[in-house]
Amino acid sequence: MRAKLPKAPSTLEGEFLHALRLFGQDLPQAVPEFVFAPPRKFRADFCYTDARLLVELEGGVWSGGKHGRGSGIQKDCEKANHAAMHGYRVMRFTIKDFETDPEGAIKAVRTALATKTPAQEAG
Repeated sequence: MRAKLPKAPSTLEGEFLHALRLFGQDLPQAVPEFVFAPPRKFRADFCYTDARLLVELEGGVWSGGKHGRGSGIQKDCEKANHAAMHGYRVMRFTIKDFETDPEGAIKAVRTALATKTPAQEAG
């Protein structure tokens, strides 16, 4: 059996990575396709593991894609709830965020990374 090749970044993931290169050079490395909440196979688009911060990029919300339909929204809710139950914070962005204010999106990630949760403060 052949090993599964890593998937190529989506257009939206590429926009996020481009915005990071332009405005987030000081940020830690985000782990792509991060699996969390085992034994579930949920994957976050990106994770800042030390901060327990997941970044989800919601593609297709303006074009009738899966994130804009009932079943996709339901799955996204389940995924976000599992993230919360496992101590992760979730930030969600759409393509509009990167078309209108990519620097603002990265500033929001920077702010979240600098903000400690009660669990992090407790040690």
